[in-house]
Formats: sequence, C-alpha cells, structure tokens
Amino acid sequence: PSVPEESRQEYQKGLLRKLNERAEVRLTSQGDKVSAEKARKINNSYKSEGQLPQDPDIQDLK
Repeated sequence: PSVPEESRQEYQKGLLRKLNERAEVRLTSQGDKVSAEKARKINNSYKSEGQLPQDPDIQDLK
C-alpha cells in the first residue's frame, strides 16, 4: 500500500469516528422523544369489499 492510500484510510477512519460521536450525542440527547414522535403507522387492508368505506367518492374509484 502506498503512503497516500494509507493516509486516506486514516483520514476516513477519523471522519467515521467523528460522525459516530456526533450521532451518539444527537441520539442520547433526544432521549425518548423519538419513540413518541415516530409512532409506527399501521396499514390495515380490507378483507372484503363490504368493509370498504361507503362514501360515494370512494365508490367511484373502483
């Protein structure tokens, strides 16, 4: 391996370390806010046509 390649790899390791440190600080400072803000949306599918909404506008979409 050449000297420029080794220095590039060392620089990349330093950047990765700095990025990970910043991410750790950001995530630890948020605490439990993430789970409260990003509640997972649940998609429910209709099992039969009778369960579809009866709104006339929706009926026209068929």
